Amino acid sequence: DVTLNKDYYENVFLYYSFDKGESKFYSKRYSVGIKKNIQKVFPYGAIGLEQILNSKFDYQDSNFDKTILWTPRWSTDLYIGGSNFFNYKDIIFKLAKDYPKVKFVLRPHPLMFGNFIKTGQLSVEEVDEFKKYIKEENNLELDESKEYSDIFWKSDFIIADLSGIVPEYFVTGKPIIYCHSCATFNYVDYSKAIIASSYSVYNSTELVDTVIKLINNQDEKKQERKKCFDEYFDDVKNNSANIIESLLEI
Repeated sequence: DVTLNKDYYENVFLYYSFDKGESKFYSKRYSVGIKKNIQKVFPYGAIGLEQILNSKFDYQDSNFDKTILWTPRWSTDLYIGGSNFFNYKDIIFKLAKDYPKVKFVLRPHPLMFGNFIKTGQLSVEEVDEFKKYIKEENNLELDESKEYSDIFWKSDFIIADLSGIVPEYFVTGKPIIYCHSCATFNYVDYSKAIIASSYSVYNSTELVDTVIKLINNQDEKKQERKKCFDEYFDDVKNNSANIIESLLEI
């Protein structure tokens, strides 16, 4: 209801939606244009997911048994935030101490540190100390690079707050530990399905228990993820080709 702005989209002839659910929503909202064949919609818009799949490569770090990716959100605001950075940073550091053969890669949202300094939740000195600590630990790494597909394929699973990279990571087929928060979000159908096939955690105890399970290869939701992928993203690797074909046909 928010992103498909009525004033803008009523003049759009051709729209490539993210998925079939969004395509259905668009078709219903602009039903007259769709029925009269003066508007069209195709569910081939998730190009980012296709790019993730196309960047796949096999990787094994000989120095570590597992690589865990942690992607905290940028804000703790109850309406746009949901970051669990302050809830779980000490837990992540303790897990790194307990499991020296497991590598923990922190990839925060690019706005996170700057926002926490702005809100007064962290000082510049505290951020510097935090980064210094990570740099000095053998199995901790701070990833602030622009490109993230490589670390997706290098990692074994992800610990994630609400983020647009969750569906992108999901198509790798690897486990997701989804960290809920006090913030209230409305999820679309595919997001609900992804979360249902992920490992939901609500507190530090659940986080630790789930991380240990996955470190020990106890992945009970593998088939659920595959079922979800087949239902929502089975043809995503052909999005570009489908877009070209639909344009040529039109």
